[in-house]
Amino acid sequence: MQINADQGVQKQQSSPDTRGQKPCYTGIDTFLASFSVFFFFFVSQPIILFLNNLQEFHTASRLMMAFLALVAVVAGFVLFVILSLCGRRLRMLLLPLLAFLLLGGWAQSQLLNWYYGAFDGSPLDIALKDWRTADLLVWLVLAGLCVLTGIKKPGIFRSIFGLLIFLSLSNLAIALTQSRDMIPEEVVEEDTSVSWLNAFSFSKETNTVILLLDAFQSDYFNEYLEKNPDYGLKLPGFTYYPDTLATDYYTHRSLPVIMTGQHFKFKDSYQTYLKKAYENHSLPVKFREAGYSVGIYNYFTLAHSMYRPVLFESIADNYTTEAEEFTPYYGKEICQLLYTTLFQSVPHILKKSVYTRKILDSSDDLDRDVFRKTLKDQRRLAFSDPRFTFYHLQGLHDPLILDGKRVLDHRENVSQITEILADLIGDFIDSLQKLGIYDKSTIMILGDHGLQWKGGDMRFGAFDSEKAVTDPPLDLFAKKVRALPLLLFKAPGSREKFQLSQRRVSLLDVVPTLLDSAGLLTAEEYAGESLLQPENAQRVRYFFSSEYKNRGSAPLYEYAISGFSWNDASWNFTGNCYSSRGVFRTMTDNAIPGRHYYLGEGGEGLQFLDSKWTATEKGHNLPASGALITLPLAKHDEYYRLTLYFSAGKGSQKIHIKTREHNLGQHGIEGETALVLDISPEMIHKTRENIPAAKPPAKAHLAPIPQPSAYELLLDIKKGGKAELALRGFLLEERS
Repeated sequence: MQINADQGVQKQQSSPDTRGQKPCYTGIDTFLASFSVFFFFFVSQPIILFLNNLQEFHTASRLMMAFLALVAVVAGFVLFVILSLCGRRLRMLLLPLLAFLLLGGWAQSQLLNWYYGAFDGSPLDIALKDWRTADLLVWLVLAGLCVLTGIKKPGIFRSIFGLLIFLSLSNLAIALTQSRDMIPEEVVEEDTSVSWLNAFSFSKETNTVILLLDAFQSDYFNEYLEKNPDYGLKLPGFTYYPDTLATDYYTHRSLPVIMTGQHFKFKDSYQTYLKKAYENHSLPVKFREAGYSVGIYNYFTLAHSMYRPVLFESIADNYTTEAEEFTPYYGKEICQLLYTTLFQSVPHILKKSVYTRKILDSSDDLDRDVFRKTLKDQRRLAFSDPRFTFYHLQGLHDPLILDGKRVLDHRENVSQITEILADLIGDFIDSLQKLGIYDKSTIMILGDHGLQWKGGDMRFGAFDSEKAVTDPPLDLFAKKVRALPLLLFKAPGSREKFQLSQRRVSLLDVVPTLLDSAGLLTAEEYAGESLLQPENAQRVRYFFSSEYKNRGSAPLYEYAISGFSWNDASWNFTGNCYSSRGVFRTMTDNAIPGRHYYLGEGGEGLQFLDSKWTATEKGHNLPASGALITLPLAKHDEYYRLTLYFSAGKGSQKIHIKTREHNLGQHGIEGETALVLDISPEMIHKTRENIPAAKPPAKAHLAPIPQPSAYELLLDIKKGGKAELALRGFLLEERS
């Protein structure tokens, strides 16, 4: 009886729900709490973030998941031991607290996961006092529930921990089974690392050098030159090209263009495009095939993911399994993932603090300072073979640091950093001169895109003119200012004074120019032009914009730039949109009465033509099968006069024009003909319902895709013969 009574007492004391006894937690409760918290915050959420943003990371997938799992196991074990050694009262406080943090983090990241932007130093949409602050109420409710549960029904926590483990496992399993665009992982016996031993070792004979200063917007350098006219004396042989146009507004798309001369247009997956472009067309592979030693040195932390070993281990000498100085990326990227998980899991009111203090926490050693000091200490001549060297620095990219503090990208702050970078460029040129290799070196100093988002942030300086801004101005969605990077170029043997050229340049020109300078340019097709060859004065260049959200997969909207790229008037949307579904035609603007739309490769009216028209020097040729013109109109109840300007070949041409329901008759075209059509309201059709007006974005980089009116005039034009007939342009006018 006594034995049975003792057993009953023991059983009564171990049960958390026994009436009259203070509840306590078992070893199973402690284990579930430790495992669930660290599995969610250290494994499930970080791995899902990693898988959904693979192109942002340097670390291979399996390695990253193994590291995170190891960290979670170690941390979970430590927490389990601590909880097990705690007294009963302390454990009664800690387990409800862990349940609260886990529930709050899960609810915030899964149900209240607000969009803020990309974590690449670009501006985030964080305002502490907006509707998102209401998520704090959810946390307060959860805190109250956990307190009450801990007092009344502590046994429920076991079920809560088990449920959240199940949900975390389910989310992770779904993420792991989803197909995604990833770089194939190659099985290697040893990890490839990056050697910095020869970062400033040059050839005694021939050097080709690229110095990439991220986000260096051209007008900042132009402004600096105007304030410091003698600066050009430090850059003998250089030419400054203010009319340089990027292809994209951010680094992940711009860098491959600079390195390979190939642009991504969704013909393959992004990772397949990278692999093919680097292996077959890139500067490193071309120079290495020609007997050059190749060094690729990225100093910019936010760009680490773009220098994966899988891309560079076979084409860059300093990507090796036997690095003298190894730069570890894995630890930094694990911290980056865990801090991003923390950002995702805390309430809105704390996100700005986490972002600025943890995610954007910059090193005291800025890359520009490290570069200058290391250059001074380690510059030397160490190669007898020719040498190709590529450096990537932060430049003007966010986060901006002055005097050890992060500052906003206001004009005066960026101008101060421009002065620092101008001195850095001067130091670099001086070092090459002191080594005695400057005259024989090919040097290109450039940005990969601009910094600002609004046209009002530009300073035109000597380039200010009536053409600088059109009426109406170019839509923010075009991201014109982000398309204007710095470009300075010096060919070997160039001894002229520093000069300025208004030649039309694209970042696609980097590869053919440097290959041409080294005598390596072949018949291989590159979209760019060598700056050493005669200028094409009528050149049309292209820039690709997209939505800022999900920009890695968002469709690319193509703009044709036919004049000085700083001017809004030079920019015209082509109507071409590139996506994973292929190329399709779309429109972003209404046809404006009174505006003369010219056609041809860079014309103003390109977006209104369907894909059957073909561009010529005179305009657009009408095919034998006919083609369409679609004009979105802001007013549908007006009477219009539409003048079509045709240019016919030999003899007379007959064309037939109709709208959707109205026959506009047959017309004769001979030579240069202005064909006038009267348009009445019944010819204009409503094509879409409930088109909301685009709201002005709170942040310029979040500018939405422009939407044309829901009313449009559609003209179907067919010609009677096979002779050439070109449409040179059109003019739409309101009539009484």
